[in-house]
Amino acid sequence: MQQMGLDLKDVARVIGEAFTYMTYEKGFVHGDPHPGNMFIRRKEGGKPHEVELVLLDHGIYAELSNESRINYAILWRGILD
Repeated sequence: MQQMGLDLKDVARVIGEAFTYMTYEKGFVHGDPHPGNMFIRRKEGGKPHEVELVLLDHGIYAELSNESRINYAILWRGILD
């Protein structure tokens, strides 16, 4: 990624935003989120520093109920605090 001139902070932000949105806002959890199941690429038509996440291996997903989604968010908030 560094050889491609990508800013690793931008990459980390995009990954964090994607998984936060999926998990805590939509209640949709990718069950195998490791680096081999993610590609990062420059955003087509975007600014030179913009990147986007491409998720692979869609074999394991879970949908959280609203109650589970909220409780999961509370759990992680407590861990981080």
